[in-house]
Amino acid sequence: MLKKINFNTKNILSFLVIVILIMPQTRKPIQIQVQKLIAKMSPSVLDKEDRETLSNINWRLTDLNGEHFQLNQTQGKVKVISFWATWCPPCIAELPSLQELYNTYKDTLVTFLNRNSDEYLRIKEKSYRDEGKVDEALIINDRRLKKAKKNSREYSIITFERSILWKNDIAYDINMYNKKKNLILSAISDIKLSIKDNASITDLALLLYQENDIDKAHKYINYAFNNVQFYNSLHRKSIMTNILPLITKAYEKRSIVQKQELEKLLVISVTLGA
Repeated sequence: MLKKINFNTKNILSFLVIVILIMPQTRKPIQIQVQKLIAKMSPSVLDKEDRETLSNINWRLTDLNGEHFQLNQTQGKVKVISFWATWCPPCIAELPSLQELYNTYKDTLVTFLNRNSDEYLRIKEKSYRDEGKVDEALIINDRRLKKAKKNSREYSIITFERSILWKNDIAYDINMYNKKKNLILSAISDIKLSIKDNASITDLALLLYQENDIDKAHKYINYAFNNVQFYNSLHRKSIMTNILPLITKAYEKRSIVQKQELEKLLVISVTLGA
Protein backbone atom coordinates (compact mmCIF):
# COMPACT_ATOMS: atom_id res chain seq x y z
CA MET A 1 0.00 0.00 0.00
CA LEU A 2 1.36 3.39 -1.04
CA LYS A 3 2.22 5.81 1.71
CA LYS A 4 0.42 9.13 1.66
CA ILE A 5 2.83 12.00 0.97
CA ASN A 6 2.42 14.88 3.37
CA PHE A 7 2.81 18.12 1.38
CA ASN A 8 3.27 20.48 4.28
CA THR A 9 4.32 24.10 3.98
CA LYS A 10 7.97 23.39 4.76
CA ASN A 11 8.24 20.77 1.99
CA ILE A 12 6.55 23.03 -0.55
CA LEU A 13 8.84 25.97 0.29
CA SER A 14 11.92 23.75 0.10
CA PHE A 15 10.82 22.45 -3.30
CA LEU A 16 10.22 25.99 -4.59
CA VAL A 17 13.65 27.15 -3.39
CA ILE A 18 15.32 24.22 -5.18
CA VAL A 19 13.41 24.96 -8.40
CA ILE A 20 14.32 28.67 -8.21
CA LEU A 21 18.00 27.84 -7.71
CA ILE A 22 18.03 25.29 -10.55
CA MET A 23 16.32 27.39 -13.23
CA PRO A 24 18.83 29.69 -15.04
CA GLN A 25 16.21 32.46 -15.42
CA THR A 26 15.87 32.78 -11.62
CA ARG A 27 19.22 31.46 -10.41
CA LYS A 28 21.43 34.01 -12.14
CA PRO A 29 19.62 37.15 -10.91
CA ILE A 30 19.94 35.75 -7.37
CA GLN A 31 23.64 35.08 -7.94
CA ILE A 32 24.11 38.64 -9.17
CA GLN A 33 22.46 40.11 -6.06
CA VAL A 34 24.56 37.89 -3.78
CA GLN A 35 27.73 38.94 -5.62
CA LYS A 36 26.73 42.61 -5.24
CA LEU A 37 26.40 42.14 -1.49
CA ILE A 38 29.82 40.47 -1.36
CA ALA A 39 31.31 43.27 -3.50
CA LYS A 40 30.16 45.86 -0.95
CA MET A 41 32.43 44.32 1.68
CA SER A 42 35.73 46.22 1.75
CA PRO A 43 38.62 44.01 0.55
CA SER A 44 41.70 43.70 2.69
CA VAL A 45 44.67 45.87 1.69
CA LEU A 46 48.15 44.39 1.68
CA ASP A 47 50.78 46.11 3.76
CA LYS A 48 53.37 47.95 1.69
CA GLU A 49 56.14 45.48 2.55
CA ASP A 50 53.96 42.54 1.43
CA ARG A 51 53.19 44.00 -1.98
CA GLU A 52 54.85 42.67 -5.13
CA THR A 53 55.67 44.41 -8.38
CA LEU A 54 54.80 42.52 -11.55
CA SER A 55 57.80 42.55 -13.85
CA ASN A 56 56.52 40.39 -16.69
CA ILE A 57 53.59 42.43 -18.05
CA ASN A 58 54.62 42.41 -21.68
CA TRP A 59 51.17 41.24 -22.78
CA ARG A 60 50.08 41.80 -26.38
CA LEU A 61 46.53 43.20 -26.29
CA THR A 62 44.04 44.33 -28.94
CA ASP A 63 42.04 47.56 -28.81
CA LEU A 64 38.62 48.37 -30.33
CA ASN A 65 40.26 49.22 -33.68
CA GLY A 66 41.85 45.80 -33.90
CA GLU A 67 45.26 47.43 -33.31
CA HIS A 68 47.79 45.69 -31.07
CA PHE A 69 49.73 47.28 -28.23
CA GLN A 70 52.00 46.08 -25.43
CA LEU A 71 50.77 46.40 -21.85
CA ASN A 72 54.26 47.36 -20.64
CA GLN A 73 53.78 50.68 -22.45
CA THR A 74 51.60 51.66 -19.47
CA GLN A 75 54.32 50.85 -16.92
CA GLY A 76 54.23 53.18 -13.92
CA LYS A 77 50.50 53.88 -14.35
CA VAL A 78 47.61 52.39 -12.40
CA LYS A 79 45.82 49.67 -14.38
CA VAL A 80 42.51 47.89 -13.78
CA ILE A 81 42.18 44.56 -15.59
CA SER A 82 38.83 42.78 -15.60
CA PHE A 83 38.10 39.51 -17.39
CA TRP A 84 34.45 40.04 -18.22
CA ALA A 85 31.64 38.02 -19.82
CA THR A 86 27.93 38.70 -20.31
CA TRP A 87 26.97 35.27 -18.90
CA CYS A 88 29.04 35.74 -15.71
CA PRO A 89 26.96 36.85 -12.65
CA PRO A 90 29.98 38.20 -10.68
CA CYS A 91 31.03 40.20 -13.77
CA ILE A 92 27.60 41.81 -14.05
CA ALA A 93 27.51 42.43 -10.30
CA GLU A 94 30.80 44.37 -10.43
CA LEU A 95 29.64 46.75 -13.19
CA PRO A 96 28.31 49.46 -10.79
CA SER A 97 31.56 49.46 -8.80
CA LEU A 98 33.64 49.69 -12.00
CA GLN A 99 31.48 52.57 -13.20
CA GLU A 100 31.91 54.29 -9.83
CA LEU A 101 35.68 53.78 -10.06
CA TYR A 102 35.69 55.27 -13.56
CA ASN A 103 33.59 58.27 -12.47
CA THR A 104 36.00 58.92 -9.59
CA TYR A 105 39.20 58.81 -11.61
CA LYS A 106 38.15 59.79 -15.15
CA ASP A 107 39.49 63.34 -14.82
CA THR A 108 42.85 62.00 -13.65
CA LEU A 109 42.80 59.40 -16.42
CA VAL A 110 42.39 62.06 -19.11
CA THR A 111 45.66 63.75 -18.12
CA PHE A 112 47.61 60.54 -18.90
CA LEU A 113 46.03 59.91 -22.31
CA ASN A 114 47.17 61.10 -25.71
CA ARG A 115 44.82 63.93 -26.72
CA ASN A 116 44.43 62.37 -30.18
CA SER A 117 43.60 58.89 -28.87
CA ASP A 118 40.06 57.56 -29.05
CA GLU A 119 40.12 56.88 -25.30
CA TYR A 120 40.74 60.56 -24.60
CA LEU A 121 38.15 61.74 -27.14
CA ARG A 122 35.55 59.27 -25.86
CA ILE A 123 35.91 60.52 -22.29
CA LYS A 124 35.69 64.15 -23.44
CA GLU A 125 32.61 63.41 -25.56
CA LYS A 126 30.85 61.68 -22.65
CA SER A 127 31.74 64.58 -20.37
CA TYR A 128 30.17 67.07 -22.80
CA ARG A 129 27.14 64.79 -23.24
CA ASP A 130 26.61 64.52 -19.48
CA GLU A 131 26.79 68.31 -19.21
CA GLY A 132 24.20 68.73 -21.99
CA LYS A 133 26.74 70.34 -24.37
CA VAL A 134 25.51 68.51 -27.47
CA ASP A 135 27.27 70.69 -30.07
CA GLU A 136 30.66 70.19 -28.41
CA ALA A 137 30.01 66.46 -28.07
CA LEU A 138 29.11 66.21 -31.77
CA ILE A 139 32.37 67.93 -32.76
CA ILE A 140 34.34 65.37 -30.74
CA ASN A 141 32.24 62.53 -32.19
CA ASP A 142 33.01 63.82 -35.73
CA ARG A 143 36.73 63.52 -35.00
CA ARG A 144 36.31 59.97 -33.69
CA LEU A 145 34.13 58.95 -36.64
CA LYS A 146 36.68 60.19 -39.21
CA LYS A 147 39.39 58.06 -37.59
CA ALA A 148 37.27 54.88 -37.34
CA LYS A 149 37.25 52.21 -40.01
CA LYS A 150 33.76 51.69 -41.44
CA ASN A 151 32.04 48.52 -40.21
CA SER A 152 34.62 48.06 -37.43
CA ARG A 153 33.64 47.52 -33.80
CA GLU A 154 34.83 51.06 -33.03
CA TYR A 155 32.64 52.44 -35.83
CA SER A 156 29.63 50.60 -34.40
CA ILE A 157 30.21 52.05 -30.92
CA ILE A 158 30.84 55.62 -32.13
CA THR A 159 27.71 55.73 -34.32
CA PHE A 160 25.66 54.29 -31.44
CA GLU A 161 27.02 56.93 -29.06
CA ARG A 162 26.25 59.58 -31.70
CA SER A 163 22.60 58.43 -31.77
CA ILE A 164 22.37 59.19 -28.03
CA LEU A 165 23.19 62.85 -28.70
CA TRP A 166 20.03 63.45 -30.71
CA LYS A 167 17.22 64.35 -28.30
CA ASN A 168 13.44 64.70 -28.65
CA ASP A 169 13.44 68.50 -28.60
CA ILE A 170 12.05 71.28 -30.87
CA ALA A 171 13.88 70.03 -33.99
CA TYR A 172 12.17 66.65 -33.61
CA ASP A 173 12.12 65.57 -37.28
CA ILE A 174 15.78 66.41 -37.88
CA ASN A 175 16.90 64.82 -34.63
CA MET A 176 14.89 61.64 -35.17
CA TYR A 177 16.27 61.30 -38.71
CA ASN A 178 19.86 61.58 -37.43
CA LYS A 179 19.15 59.32 -34.45
CA LYS A 180 17.64 56.63 -36.68
CA LYS A 181 20.41 56.99 -39.28
CA ASN A 182 23.18 56.40 -36.73
CA LEU A 183 21.35 53.50 -35.08
CA ILE A 184 21.02 51.86 -38.51
CA LEU A 185 24.73 52.40 -39.27
CA SER A 186 25.66 50.94 -35.89
CA ALA A 187 23.29 47.97 -36.34
CA ILE A 188 24.62 47.17 -39.82
CA SER A 189 28.17 47.25 -38.48
CA ASP A 190 27.21 44.92 -35.60
CA ILE A 191 25.56 42.45 -37.98
CA LYS A 192 28.54 42.41 -40.36
CA LEU A 193 30.87 41.78 -37.42
CA SER A 194 28.54 39.10 -35.97
CA ILE A 195 28.23 41.12 -32.74
CA LYS A 196 25.37 39.66 -30.72
CA ASP A 197 25.04 42.30 -28.01
CA ASN A 198 22.74 44.45 -30.18
CA ALA A 199 22.16 47.71 -28.27
CA SER A 200 21.63 49.65 -31.51
CA ILE A 201 19.00 47.23 -32.88
CA THR A 202 17.13 47.30 -29.55
CA ASP A 203 17.04 51.11 -29.52
CA LEU A 204 16.05 51.16 -33.20
CA ALA A 205 13.15 48.78 -32.50
CA LEU A 206 11.92 51.04 -29.68
CA LEU A 207 12.17 54.11 -31.93
CA LEU A 208 10.19 52.38 -34.70
CA TYR A 209 7.58 51.34 -32.14
CA GLN A 210 7.20 54.97 -31.06
CA GLU A 211 6.72 55.90 -34.74
CA ASN A 212 4.03 53.19 -35.01
CA ASP A 213 6.09 51.11 -37.45
CA ILE A 214 5.06 48.00 -35.53
CA ASP A 215 6.03 45.35 -38.09
CA LYS A 216 9.67 46.44 -38.31
CA ALA A 217 9.86 47.08 -34.56
CA HIS A 218 8.62 43.52 -33.89
CA LYS A 219 11.06 42.03 -36.41
CA TYR A 220 14.09 43.89 -35.01
CA ILE A 221 13.36 43.35 -31.32
CA ASN A 222 12.92 39.61 -31.87
CA TYR A 223 16.18 39.47 -33.82
CA ALA A 224 17.98 41.18 -30.94
CA PHE A 225 16.24 39.04 -28.31
CA ASN A 226 17.13 35.78 -30.08
CA ASN A 227 20.80 36.83 -30.02
CA VAL A 228 20.53 37.67 -26.33
CA GLN A 229 18.94 34.29 -25.60
CA PHE A 230 21.56 32.40 -27.59
CA TYR A 231 24.50 34.09 -25.84
CA ASN A 232 22.67 34.46 -22.51
CA SER A 233 23.56 38.17 -22.20
CA LEU A 234 21.92 38.96 -18.86
CA HIS A 235 22.67 42.68 -19.02
CA ARG A 236 20.97 43.14 -22.40
CA LYS A 237 18.18 40.75 -21.42
CA SER A 238 17.31 42.89 -18.40
CA ILE A 239 17.04 45.95 -20.69
CA MET A 240 14.72 44.09 -23.06
CA THR A 241 12.41 42.87 -20.29
CA ASN A 242 10.18 45.94 -20.56
CA ILE A 243 10.60 46.61 -24.30
CA LEU A 244 9.83 43.17 -25.77
CA PRO A 245 6.36 42.66 -24.18
CA LEU A 246 5.37 46.20 -25.17
CA ILE A 247 6.18 45.68 -28.87
CA THR A 248 4.85 42.11 -28.92
CA LYS A 249 1.50 43.23 -27.47
CA ALA A 250 1.21 46.02 -30.06
CA TYR A 251 2.09 43.58 -32.86
CA GLU A 252 -0.50 41.01 -31.71
CA LYS A 253 -3.16 43.71 -31.38
CA ARG A 254 -2.34 44.96 -34.89
CA SER A 255 -2.55 41.40 -36.25
CA ILE A 256 -6.01 40.92 -34.70
CA VAL A 257 -7.25 44.18 -36.24
CA GLN A 258 -5.84 43.21 -39.65
CA LYS A 259 -7.51 39.80 -39.39
CA GLN A 260 -10.86 41.40 -38.54
CA GLU A 261 -10.53 43.80 -41.48
CA LEU A 262 -9.72 40.90 -43.79
CA GLU A 263 -12.75 38.94 -42.56
CA LYS A 264 -14.96 41.96 -43.28
CA LEU A 265 -13.59 42.22 -46.81
CA LEU A 266 -14.20 38.51 -47.37
CA VAL A 267 -17.82 38.87 -46.18
CA ILE A 268 -18.35 41.84 -48.53
CA SER A 269 -16.74 39.93 -51.40
CA VAL A 270 -18.96 36.88 -50.84
CA THR A 271 -22.05 39.07 -50.53
CA LEU A 272 -21.33 40.92 -53.77
CA GLY A 273 -20.52 37.64 -55.52
CA ALA A 274 -23.88 36.20 -54.48
